[in-house]
Amino acid sequence: MTYPTTSSASDVWSLRDVYKAIAGSNWPNTDPVITSLTRSVSTADEGDTVTFTVNTDYYSDGSTLYYDITGSGITTNDFTDSTLSGSFTITNDSGIVTKTITEDNTTEGTETFTFNVRSGSTSGTILESTTVTINDTSVTPSFTTDTTYGTLVGAFEGYWGSSSYTTGIPQISSSNVIVSNSDFQSIRSQTTSNRVYYVWGSSQEKYVAFSRSEIESSADDVQAPTNTINPDNFGLGPSGTNRTHWWDEITGFSGSGSDYSFANYRLRDGESKLHIFDFGNIKAVDTNQSLFILEATPKVWIFYK
Repeated sequence: MTYPTTSSASDVWSLRDVYKAIAGSNWPNTDPVITSLTRSVSTADEGDTVTFTVNTDYYSDGSTLYYDITGSGITTNDFTDSTLSGSFTITNDSGIVTKTITEDNTTEGTETFTFNVRSGSTSGTILESTTVTINDTSVTPSFTTDTTYGTLVGAFEGYWGSSSYTTGIPQISSSNVIVSNSDFQSIRSQTTSNRVYYVWGSSQEKYVAFSRSEIESSADDVQAPTNTINPDNFGLGPSGTNRTHWWDEITGFSGSGSDYSFANYRLRDGESKLHIFDFGNIKAVDTNQSLFILEATPKVWIFYK
């Protein structure tokens, strides 16, 4: 007698024949099963999105399956949703999970992670697995240095006080990014010329430099950079709101007299303008510009050397 196969069972069968077919593993299997697990790419760059597709048989619509992600060096920081496990729903014999890889600006080298489909929970039995390789395309940026100006500690756009600041490693193209205070302290400790450069111009060709030690030791109002720097205190003036750098105001800022110098990057007449006025005892030690500057510029950079 010929029994039905796992791919076909038709016609009329006696209970005895059905029993014998099942016992002989010749009756079609109706247990839920994953027929395939695919990923949209096998290799991805940081910032890319990977789609995992799970195809099934005999799972009813609304059934839940689970996944987890494993791999050497793989953490929640590697994905924009900050998670390495979760669940998904089967609909029409298919379920989909998407994961976007974080551009973390950290040099890690190539990494590989395994995507596991599990039953029951995120730690349940592994039903299927596949792997994806991550290319390390967003490496740790290096500090910007210039032979004339030294090391970049802040890149500003718009005007001081126009927005909040991000802590990071500023590049020439950055907008309102300053170094962390720990990096700032390291840069200060390695200055060779003891100078602070205010730089602007389309090619960073214009500058005024001051003595770092004078700026740090002679100031008596809240400002930055002096001895510390962070996004909350950068350049706060006496009112606590305007981001202006005041120096040598020996009796508390009054805004009058000839005992102060200042640098201010503010919005005036609809333009972002840099002001560097030299009234007090702190004098520019090097410049290729007038010491009474009032010039429109979309960006300003501060370097320490």
